[in-house]
Amino acid sequence: MIKESFLVLLNEIENHTVFTNASTCEQRPVWIQLAVCLEHLGCDGNGVLISKVARHFGIGNGTVTLYLQHVIESILSLKWNYIKWPKSGERKEISQRIYEHFGFGAIGIIDGTHIHLSQWPAVNGSTYWTCKH
Repeated sequence: MIKESFLVLLNEIENHTVFTNASTCEQRPVWIQLAVCLEHLGCDGNGVLISKVARHFGIGNGTVTLYLQHVIESILSLKWNYIKWPKSGERKEISQRIYEHFGFGAIGIIDGTHIHLSQWPAVNGSTYWTCKH
């Protein structure tokens, strides 16, 4: 994630109540919790291990898990600010544009979601190939 995107996301979540408590022991800054969460979510294979992320940041495994819970809860609370079902006319326009570009009708496409197919579709099969590993 580039710095600008990190800062935008931080600004969106930093005032969420999950980052406040009544304890005398204050939480670590939200930017640190976000960085830990993104490090974990951005890893694959052995890098995704909580213990590996914990060692990288010099914190405990339980702390990584807690930060993940905090950040994910705060992000999920924003969902209705960004996820909206299009109105009837918009759905038709979107579906038509997707059909013209990809050869099938759909209301929307979410980038970054990988769905493993047992075989390539007969039409435009290479469109479904991902170079992300």
